Amino acid sequence: MESGVEEEEWISLGDGETYDTLFFEDAELKPWQYFTIVFECNDDGNGETGAPNTQEETDILHWTIRANNGQESSGSLDCNDGEIEREMPNEGNDDWGNWFDELDLDLIYHDYDDADSVMETAPSNKNMFPITVEFTAETHGDTLGQNQDKELEFMIHEQDSEGYCSVCKITYDVKYKTMMAPEQRQSHRHYNGTS
Repeated sequence: MESGVEEEEWISLGDGETYDTLFFEDAELKPWQYFTIVFECNDDGNGETGAPNTQEETDILHWTIRANNGQESSGSLDCNDGEIEREMPNEGNDDWGNWFDELDLDLIYHDYDDADSVMETAPSNKNMFPITVEFTAETHGDTLGQNQDKELEFMIHEQDSEGYCSVCKITYDVKYKTMMAPEQRQSHRHYNGTS
């Protein structure tokens, strides 16, 4: 698991303004990949008086997550609702996971080529990283009739002191234990019928 946020700050956006950010630009392809992000929106401290917007005038933060492999996820956060966590697994994870579940990890390999031949049967996965996240503000203004609030604030959370990762790249790869043994050492099976 790798964190993608180093410092935490509030970002202000006016109505219709957009903020883009890129995560994990140099990530290597792994057969199983997962992305998650936690962010929140604040609607109650931007106006002159600091009064929250009335319910029908609540600011909205629209978000879109775009992955390198073409996957996309989008939605909206009511700025009075606090934080939200969004998750995006690589769409190829299920195929790879099914292959792994059927793999006998107790196979005996006679050489590295033999072991590599097993790994080569795994389904390929297209790299979902880097990830682009786009935020767009929809602000409604009237703050309890006291002023015109045309901005909202949002924050992408950083890793906390306990190590909780709020913008995460989670990957998994098979690191097979290569038990090298001659053919006659003990009774065993071959994955692909060859030695």
